[in-house]
Amino acid sequence: METKKPILCIMLIVTNACNLHCRYCFEGNKNPRKMTLDTGKRILKETLSEKGRDALKVDFFGGEPFLNFPLIKELCEWAWNEYPQKDICFFTTTNGVTLTPAIREWLRENKSRFLGSLSLDGTPEMQKINRGAVIDLQDIQLFRELWPGQGVNMTVSQETLPMMAEGIRYIHSLGFQRFKVSLARGPQWKAEEVEVYKRELEKVVGYCLEHSELKPYERFEDSLIPLLNEKMMNYHCGAGKTMRAYDPEGNLYPCHLFAPNSVDAEAWKKIAAIDLHGDTTFLHDEDCQKCIICNICKTCVGQNYKERGDIGKRDKALCPFFIVENVMIARYKLQVLGNKPFEAFDKFDYLELKAAKKLVDEYESSVKR
Repeated sequence: METKKPILCIMLIVTNACNLHCRYCFEGNKNPRKMTLDTGKRILKETLSEKGRDALKVDFFGGEPFLNFPLIKELCEWAWNEYPQKDICFFTTTNGVTLTPAIREWLRENKSRFLGSLSLDGTPEMQKINRGAVIDLQDIQLFRELWPGQGVNMTVSQETLPMMAEGIRYIHSLGFQRFKVSLARGPQWKAEEVEVYKRELEKVVGYCLEHSELKPYERFEDSLIPLLNEKMMNYHCGAGKTMRAYDPEGNLYPCHLFAPNSVDAEAWKKIAAIDLHGDTTFLHDEDCQKCIICNICKTCVGQNYKERGDIGKRDKALCPFFIVENVMIARYKLQVLGNKPFEAFDKFDYLELKAAKKLVDEYESSVKR
């Protein structure tokens, strides 16, 4: 019996160009290069011809993907006709500023087989601060209408951190029930900003508890159970395994953060020899082994290399932010599970509750010390 492979996500960097200049953007080598239809077809043909590859996720990436909308349109329509038996999920995340009548019409016509998500950094003021542009309200409403189950991606910069909770409330007021929030990578976060982050997260926890119809901030859904494992676990992202990225010329990379619009070609030559999944030595960090969240703290090998020249070297300035973030997640879970009838508990609820209490207790103990 043939074994099916895990669903693979391939990121097609359809253009290196972007119409915005976000203050936290990791792509320092932007240029006008665009992927051609022939290149896109070749990548899909080769990938879908792999044994057991019956399902595939295709993420159109940039720059701003819709600056190469003709390719997105033609490649999707070609694949739908060429591989009707394959389960191909096409999707993209856009800054929402480049939509034209033709793009809007095509999205409406194909809403059942194409997914779209917005990068929306909160209120119009927050968008202006981070991105220098505001998304037209009609386009925000278009995404909410076409894909009501999709959330938005909200990046928090140092300048918008004091407004984070306000931004989440604003996104919810627009009709979105799901949101993914992340701190901007790259800027040097300051120790005094940890308290600001904690304060904003406390507001978010309170808001989510008050609005049961709101699907929680995505991180609130992450499991804390690995905390109960006494031995440090090695975390692997999907780079090079369940994830692949292709630049506009069709060259292959483990993920988009290693592509030329982010990392210089000479640096890539050094990285290419590293076995990201077979060699786990780069994950071993004595400081991390002593940390109370070591088994739930994820690392991005691409971001590590870009910022510090070492795929295993984390941004230690962010460590206190991640600790506070996970403690807030634990407190949220304690509240939610504490209100759940005991007879409705399953074994995972019990373990989640145990892990949440362990984290809060250890954190409060360390603060007192």
